[in-house]
Amino acid sequence: MTRQVVGVVVGILLIIAVGGIQGYAQEVTARIPFGFRAGDAVLTAGTYTVSYDESRPRVLTIRGPDGSSHDVRIITRLAQKDPPSLDTYLVFDKVRDVYSLSEFWLPAMDGFFLGGEPLGHEHAIVKATMQGAVPP
Repeated sequence: MTRQVVGVVVGILLIIAVGGIQGYAQEVTARIPFGFRAGDAVLTAGTYTVSYDESRPRVLTIRGPDGSSHDVRIITRLAQKDPPSLDTYLVFDKVRDVYSLSEFWLPAMDGFFLGGEPLGHEHAIVKATMQGAVPP
């Protein structure tokens, strides 16, 4: 009887642990008024959906207005602003007329650094609209 109880308790704990590991996803939408580079992709102006899923912690996924999907490698995390920002936005590095997606920020979280231009750039910030948590 004791073994059965222990087995049931261990089983319940495993289910809880595995459920907690799945993570969550965040999805935002942004209207980007200029063409830009995101990782290896060159994208046109339009409305894009950007997703971060904790089950893929090194990748952002960008879906375009034409239904295309592009994965962009996350190089590192950026320390949360102090005080934390409640805005959701994308940061682009601009050199001449070329824009490159360099950062992604969710409310009150560390940012995501995606790469960028090391010298001689300006920042262009595009606010995004949070779509909320997406079930795993």
